[in-house]
Amino acid sequence: MAAFDRRLMAAAIFHETNRVRQELGLRAFRPWPRLTEAADLEAAVGRVYQPPSHSNPFLSIGTPRERVRFVGISPGRVAENIALLSVFAIDSSLGVGVEMRAGQRHFVHPQTHADLQPATYRGFAEEVVKAWMNSPGHRENLANPALLYLGCSVQPTVSLMGVDNLFCVQVFFTP
Repeated sequence: MAAFDRRLMAAAIFHETNRVRQELGLRAFRPWPRLTEAADLEAAVGRVYQPPSHSNPFLSIGTPRERVRFVGISPGRVAENIALLSVFAIDSSLGVGVEMRAGQRHFVHPQTHADLQPATYRGFAEEVVKAWMNSPGHRENLANPALLYLGCSVQPTVSLMGVDNLFCVQVFFTP
């Protein structure tokens, strides 16, 4: 994670989202830097404040609508997707296995016990967008033709088991 570029990962998620939208016959989202700032706010909170939630206890930025207002955008239609996934980008329902070998911690597939390698930026983006598409509420945001703009953010975090995770946020908006 030392060389991880969260801006590059956010861009990969943005582009993967638009690839999926185009497959659905929908117009691509347009970027809006202030939406990325709103997504950054929630990603920074989500990095340390878990479990993942669309609301937080901080005044002025507690809800997606408040975060959009906080960065200087008059709220119109606002929606948000969040996800917390391991950098190994395997099915989150499986989790990540941890084994100790010769005093070293190894992250393994929980069924096969094969060592896991971190996903590429593109591979991770595909997995997080796939997870959102498999969740009815998140899919609704991604596939909503009335939503026009998108901002994405990612923050690295670590699970209690020491697994590197990424807290991902998408903020959707229409004026």
